[in-house]
Amino acid sequence: MCHLNSNTRLFLRTALHTSILLHHSLFPLYAAYTVQFMDASIRATIMKYTWAYLTYWTFGFQVTFLLLAVGCDIAEWKDYVDAVLYKKIKYWRDVTFTGLVVPFTSFVTVMFWGVYWIDRELVYPRAYDPAVPWWFNHSVHTVTFFMVVLETLLQPKKASRP
Repeated sequence: MCHLNSNTRLFLRTALHTSILLHHSLFPLYAAYTVQFMDASIRATIMKYTWAYLTYWTFGFQVTFLLLAVGCDIAEWKDYVDAVLYKKIKYWRDVTFTGLVVPFTSFVTVMFWGVYWIDRELVYPRAYDPAVPWWFNHSVHTVTFFMVVLETLLQPKKASRP
């Protein structure tokens, strides 16, 4: 995607960041709504171990990154790229992406689908099927990975300086 001009690349990045941020905002609302209709034992297990799942941590890292990325996109649209605040936000956006989002998202995606392929019951028991739709898994284990790939293609990274 190196042949795209900077305005086109900025537009595509902004569209990607806002659409994935919208996805990441609506997803927890759906999860919070549907959990109340689950079988009590499944709901208790999910609620008890929610923060133990690396998937949720990865999701949080991505939301943090996306908020910083949207802030950078807005600053670039407004041509505030020389502002001190923009440089700090850009620095933390890049650090968050390269230090947290890429490694955690890659690990979670590869491990989840790898183990799922070997023995589904280890990562997503069939007992959860009535409560958790198939697209839910793709929302947290597939869409997130494609966001990282698209971000990498649209925003060439270079070392940031504080």
